[in-house]
This record gives sequence, structure tokens and C-alpha cells, in this order.
Amino acid sequence: MTKTIAILCIIAAAGLIAWWGVTSGELWTLDKVAYTVTDPLFGTESIEWREEFRVGLLPAVGPVAATLLVVGGFLFWKRRRIQMKPQAVIA
Repeated sequence: MTKTIAILCIIAAAGLIAWWGVTSGELWTLDKVAYTVTDPLFGTESIEWREEFRVGLLPAVGPVAATLLVVGGFLFWKRRRIQMKPQAVIA
């Protein structure tokens, strides 16, 4: 049972990091994104800020993924430690 939970934790952490990489790849969470807009009449460029949410690695995804990896690693370690306990020999 612990092995299954450990594997699920590690898969969830990998999926969370992959989702973050595909959706935004930002280090910090953004609520506005800068876009360059070109004026068709004069050809000048200006920056326009649009409301758009992008989740960040450091404040949101990183701690959750790290916690899942630590829990999964701990469960693997605990399972291995229980299996390696010396068994009492009954004579």
C-alpha cells in the first residue's frame, strides 16, 4: 500500500511540474502579462498589459511538488527499512 501511495505522489509531482512547464514556465505568479503592440499607422511599438493569470514555480507549484516528492521518498524509505528488519529466528 505504501509503495502505491509513494508512486502516486511521485507521478503527481512530475505531472504538476510538467503542467507548469507547458502552461506558463514562469518563476513567479503573474496576474498581468506584457504584450508588444505595433501601431499600424506609424509603425511604433508600445507595451500593452493584459489581465492574464500564469501560475509560478516558486510560490505555488514548487512547494507542492517538493512536498509530494518528500512524502513519496519517505514512504519508499520507510517501506525498505521495514523490509530490511532482521527477522527473529525461532528454533
